[in-house]
Amino acid sequence: MIKLKTKEQRKQDVERILESSKKCGEACLEFAEDLLNSEYQIKWMRFGVISDLLDTSDLYRGAIDASKHTHTYTSYEEDHENQLYDKAVDVKRYK
Repeated sequence: MIKLKTKEQRKQDVERILESSKKCGEACLEFAEDLLNSEYQIKWMRFGVISDLLDTSDLYRGAIDASKHTHTYTSYEEDHENQLYDKAVDVKRYK
């Protein structure tokens, strides 16, 4: 069943954006620090730093994308043919 997002779900979207942007910022700072420490030699950088940067940017993109959706859906099997499906995000994303 596709429903409009509640006020609480929209609030959770904003909280996720803020949380993921903080994580992304921390990963960027760590990346910059590691880059400086490696004297700009990419081969000397730790792979985990680059991986963290990619992971946190994916979290941020996901949070932004989910906030753009106006509805939630409960089941792909039941709802994927509904005309509002493209504007919906899985309700399991919310607490």
